[in-house]
Amino acid sequence: MPELDRQERRAIEKLLPFHDSGTLDAEETARVERALEADAELREELAFLHDLRTGVHAATEVPSAGDLGWARLQSSIRRERRKELVSRAWRPALALAAGLALVVQGMTIFRLNEQNASLAGGPPTAELQITFAPDAREVEIRALLQEVGATIVDGPGPSGVYRLDIEPDPAGDAQWQALIGRLEGNPELVEHVARERGE
Repeated sequence: MPELDRQERRAIEKLLPFHDSGTLDAEETARVERALEADAELREELAFLHDLRTGVHAATEVPSAGDLGWARLQSSIRRERRKELVSRAWRPALALAAGLALVVQGMTIFRLNEQNASLAGGPPTAELQITFAPDAREVEIRALLQEVGATIVDGPGPSGVYRLDIEPDPAGDAQWQALIGRLEGNPELVEHVARERGE
């Protein structure tokens, strides 16, 4: 088979995650398989995506919540395919994997906080609500939350909102506004942040 032109190669790259998950129709599958036969780099990228998906799936095998996370990941992949908003296939796959890793981490932290709270006599409190950018990387989000002393206590909700606890609590409204300003100062990571109602 002749070498792929640039446009065809990009189109194939977009289809690789869906080929790996088995969600392509027969015509698309045949098209990808022909390209894989002709291009070693595409085969390497497919192997990387397969390892990534397998690793994320293994990391999320927790009772019920992990199953929901995997279902959300599959749904997001299908939406990404329909929209085709990105130019390379590995970018949405990595973004979704990072988001899923953050979800798993948040659920784990939330469970630990619930256990600690039950020993302390009450549920964990949330003081801020935050929504992260869809392409925010988990490692950058984690670094930002550690920097401001925030812990995820709930989320994401249906609209993608996480609830955060801050330790130590800012002393007054001015310090709360300064903290919110620090979070909003990272628009590549944070879409929205606000005090929890009732605070």
